[in-house]
Amino acid sequence: MERGVDDTASYLTPGGGDTWAQAVRAAGGRGSQKLRDATRVTPPDWVADALGVPIAGTVVARRRTMYLGDDPAELTDSFYPLEIAGHTALEHPNRIPGGAVTLLAHLGYVADHADEAVDLAGHPTKAEAALLAIKPNTRVVRIRRVVKTAAGAPFEATEIVMIPTGRTLHHRVVVEP
Repeated sequence: MERGVDDTASYLTPGGGDTWAQAVRAAGGRGSQKLRDATRVTPPDWVADALGVPIAGTVVARRRTMYLGDDPAELTDSFYPLEIAGHTALEHPNRIPGGAVTLLAHLGYVADHADEAVDLAGHPTKAEAALLAIKPNTRVVRIRRVVKTAAGAPFEATEIVMIPTGRTLHHRVVVEP
């Protein structure tokens, strides 16, 4: 049995609740997540570029550890422009009813599409290895996702670092005429 099947679109749809736990349960497992941090930060360069934020600017970051059973399986760090996420539940270290995607939809930010860059054979940083309880030379999958509105405005940048063993990523490619 697969430990988890990830379908990107399900994570971008409002009203889904804890999509991670639901997906793992559907695959016959037990999934949970722990919010490590929710705060204002200076964005990494790639996030600043993706969101159109000055490199020395400020964004809201929500950092989570996703678990398969009792084991850490991935780190999911999401970043939002301050003008969207400031003074909202996104910058508080509590669970958000319906999830961040639902809150963003209530704020008028609904995903039309996401651009993803996937590194299939990277290595974790020392901090990532410690959080995932793996050796630093272990291969990980790193996904950098930028979520955009129908008008093409970016409103979320997420970096996912996952242990690939037993995981399947499902992507649907839509070809428009």
